[in-house]
Amino acid sequence: MIVLVLLAVGAGFYYFGWPKVQAMIERSHRTQCASNLHDISVALIEYDVKFDAYPPDLLTLWKWKPTLKGSIFVCPSSDDTPAADPSQLMSGNHLSFMYLKPSNPAPGMGPPADFVVLYDKPDNHMEAGMNLGFGDGRVEWKNSKEATALITNTTRKTPPATNPTAGVKK
Repeated sequence: MIVLVLLAVGAGFYYFGWPKVQAMIERSHRTQCASNLHDISVALIEYDVKFDAYPPDLLTLWKWKPTLKGSIFVCPSSDDTPAADPSQLMSGNHLSFMYLKPSNPAPGMGPPADFVVLYDKPDNHMEAGMNLGFGDGRVEWKNSKEATALITNTTRKTPPATNPTAGVKK
C-alpha cells in the first residue's frame, strides 16, 4: 500500500510539479545568461574606452582581459561548456553568444544605446526568446519575434564583414 501511495505521489509530482520546476530552472538560467552578457558588455565598453574601438572578436577581448572566465561566454541553458583558456573559445562548443562588432563613428564614440552588440544563439532558451546586450551595456530579455527584429535592425547598421548573424531566424 505504501508503495502505491509513493508511486501516486511521484506520478503526481512528475505530471503537475515537474513542469513548474523546469520553468523555475529556466528562469534562473536566463538570469545567469543575462548576467554573463552584462559582464561581457562591461568588458567591451572598457576595451572601447581604452582603444577607441571594439575588439574584432570575443577572443581578442578575453586575451586583453585575462581576468574573464570561460564560464561567462556560456549560457547555462545551452549545451556549451566553458573554455579553459582563450585559445579554446572559438573551437568546439565554448561560446553561446553572437557578437556584432560595432564600427565606431568617431574616436570615443561607442555604438548607439539601441545597438545590439551581443545576443543569445536562438536555440539557447528553447526558442522562447533571447537575452540581448545593447551598446549602453544593458541586457534585456525579448521574445523571439522582438529579438529578431532588433537584431535585423542592428545588422542594417553594421558592415557585412562584421555581421555574424548566422542562425538568426527571420
